[in-house]
Amino acid sequence: MPGIKGTPGIDTDTRTVRLTTRLEITQDAQKREVGFLGRAHPLVRRALDRVRHLALGGTACSVDQRISAVAGDVPEPTLLFTFLGRIHSRAGREFEQVLTILVRPPAVTEFINSSQRWLALADPANAINTRDVWKNHFAPWAQSAEATALAAARQNFRPIAADVFNRRRAELRRDRERLQDWLESRAREIIGDRGLLAVALELPGIGQRAQAQPTSAPWARLTDPLERLAGFASDNAQPVALRHEAQTVLTLFKKRRDDFDGRDAMREPEVTTLGMLMIVPRKRC
Repeated sequence: MPGIKGTPGIDTDTRTVRLTTRLEITQDAQKREVGFLGRAHPLVRRALDRVRHLALGGTACSVDQRISAVAGDVPEPTLLFTFLGRIHSRAGREFEQVLTILVRPPAVTEFINSSQRWLALADPANAINTRDVWKNHFAPWAQSAEATALAAARQNFRPIAADVFNRRRAELRRDRERLQDWLESRAREIIGDRGLLAVALELPGIGQRAQAQPTSAPWARLTDPLERLAGFASDNAQPVALRHEAQTVLTLFKKRRDDFDGRDAMREPEVTTLGMLMIVPRKRC
């Protein structure tokens, strides 16, 4: 699977995946790297892409099942427009929703927020031949219907997008707090009290050394856990295994922080057209 090599927890050679939903876990009992299964994980994004494809009318065989004209229980010829409202961040797709607008003559719009309702109107069992349907039922009044429907879709997507922005940023704020707590905890576990050094002081004028006095390594005076851990990792006086562990923590922290930064950089909402369905009144017997 392209695009996943180098992702923590994924071993492409053995085709195995080790994952966790707990942010503080970075290794399993055998000291093998474990990946964090968050929203930005490549496997999660691939699963979302698959669901999105099916939700928008695709199938496992990529057959397009969209229809363009049906007979339905409507009092007058009606157009059903579908749009895709979406929000992207620097990290990729954050949110998508199908938006449905009904347009009736002369230019009356209705936003349908129930997927059951518009899917019932678009039932393939009610499909009819599209020949002359536009000319006979829609051409006289619906020339600007798509632009009207698009404006209505954008207007109705604004409050939805605002709610998504607020919820996403609240989630990211909690994720950042948990990540910072994890960093501080791991820094305490790895460093412990190893910041003290024994330094022999030269007595002036007599060429004798005074009794060694403990002092602090420069990085030990730092209060920021990220800077403190980085200083520890670069201190050759510290055990190699602990320095390596500190470097692993720093790498994971920076990657997850960058993921959060990317997801937080959300762009303005977009609305694009998916399709149009012509609905004509069903003939009564």
